[in-house]
Amino acid sequence: MRILLLNPACYGESWHISGISGCRWSSLSPNTINKEPLKQQKDYYYAVFPFPLAFASTILKSQGHVTKVLDALNLNLTYGEMYKQIEDWKPEKVILESSTVSFEQDIQILENIKEFMNIPVCMVGSVVRQKKGDIPKGIEYIEGNYLQTLGGENYVDLLTMPDRDDSVLMYNDYHSFAHIIKKPQLQVWSSIGCKFNCSFCSWRWNVYDGRVAYRKIEHIRDEIKYAVDKWGIKSVLLDDDTVNMTDERTKELVKMINKDLKGLQFSAMVRADSCSLDTFKAMKDAGFVSLKVGVETFSPSVLKKIGKGLESAELLERILKLWDMGYFMYLSTMSHILGETEQEREETNIVLKELGTLGIKYQRPMCVPLPGTKMGKEFQEWELRNYGDVIPDFDYGKYDGSGELMKRIIKYSEGK
Repeated sequence: MRILLLNPACYGESWHISGISGCRWSSLSPNTINKEPLKQQKDYYYAVFPFPLAFASTILKSQGHVTKVLDALNLNLTYGEMYKQIEDWKPEKVILESSTVSFEQDIQILENIKEFMNIPVCMVGSVVRQKKGDIPKGIEYIEGNYLQTLGGENYVDLLTMPDRDDSVLMYNDYHSFAHIIKKPQLQVWSSIGCKFNCSFCSWRWNVYDGRVAYRKIEHIRDEIKYAVDKWGIKSVLLDDDTVNMTDERTKELVKMINKDLKGLQFSAMVRADSCSLDTFKAMKDAGFVSLKVGVETFSPSVLKKIGKGLESAELLERILKLWDMGYFMYLSTMSHILGETEQEREETNIVLKELGTLGIKYQRPMCVPLPGTKMGKEFQEWELRNYGDVIPDFDYGKYDGSGELMKRIIKYSEGK
């Protein structure tokens, strides 16, 4: 069967990721990027490789299917251009990865493909579990971990490498560390899922349910070596939910890098506390130069509210030690976390400003209580008590972190 895996175009006012790195970007302004297909992007650019779709393609190919991944979003295709590429390729089935914010538009895209091209369609992604009752008949769907559904219980053994072509050069994260990253960069997943229970994470609660699958070390090695040989890759971003899930696993990666990939530059998405300082030092010696750290907040009370499993003082101490170790660092934090007071928000602001004087970078978007998450359920209960309805009842698009939703979050935080 000819199967097209689609990351569809979805244009809006916001630019928001619904879940985790490498998963469906929900909206992109038409002017966010220039049309430079198959070319390396400029400094400070950020484009996430569509890992789930590319791995799904690998699984389907292993089963004898002919596949194509069409990332219409990062290619900045208009809807017309996207439909034409689908029609020209003549698939026998289209699988679309959706998100919370883009759900309504994605349904329309699938209905158009089904009605006007007479092609069977399927929806996957973090939003499916919450909205499956609103998916029209005639649109197939897979809820939860669709890689496991497609590949079976031992699906991780099939994840030899994601399906890539020359467009791999479009994907990079020069935004975080443009001044140090060697080009071109390759984005890689060494694991699937996360064992931690952060209350705000859509893919934790709607897809992976707290389970982790580790890719085989030899598959990771072969994927990187192939990219070095074919595209001249000089740096690698390990962009898992959490790369350093345990000391044992992280040391396995370090051992492989020292043996087979010495000389490459590495960056990683990590927690500050999930491996020892000795392991962080081993990573540094193996060629890791920068870390993206999931922090969320430095407020002790808010860390407890979101189930981060970290103490503020220990978190700050660990970040400073990693900085002293010589890592460039980029902290992922959020403001207006559900129930966060102005005073608690200011606690984090003060710490971030101090860290910024050292040269540590950070981001601070508003937190969105996405449907299906522990935080989302808490927020919906409050909405019902105070408004008599909940945001999902009238517009999932409001989950873009703006408008009516944010007004309600601020009122919640203020205790109104």
